[in-house]
Amino acid sequence: MLLNKKKVRFSCIAESLPNVSFKSPVPLFSRDTSITDLDFDKIIYDTYDYTDKVLSLSLKDPLSAAFILYFQRKDDIRALTISNYIKFGTNDEKEIWLLKYGFSFEEIEKIKNYVEQIDENEIVFNKSIEQLKNETFYDDLIERYL
Repeated sequence: MLLNKKKVRFSCIAESLPNVSFKSPVPLFSRDTSITDLDFDKIIYDTYDYTDKVLSLSLKDPLSAAFILYFQRKDDIRALTISNYIKFGTNDEKEIWLLKYGFSFEEIEKIKNYVEQIDENEIVFNKSIEQLKNETFYDDLIERYL
């Protein structure tokens, strides 16, 4: 079969950038691996790992920090806005604080309107938060702040 004769080309494992200790590339698969013998779970895991390590750590954080520095020097609110979108995926202050407290975007969508006040010291929910007692995340995430 022709597919069995096709071998994997070099594909490097995911690695954070920059990394001076990463002297030589490490292959994800050996060169004699047939494409019919590929472990697709390994490919998917490595793709997520790459996305996390390279895009998130190597690009997201430095870009976000650069925009914050620009904001601090030039007082240009647009730089802070783009930094928030890069780092948090939103520019809504309440949503950013809820993300920092460990809520997911799905949970934030459900509880955002119940938050009266939030900052680095506390979350204050209004009394109607009790309506969410049957939600699966209530005991784990909300109750500890009440």
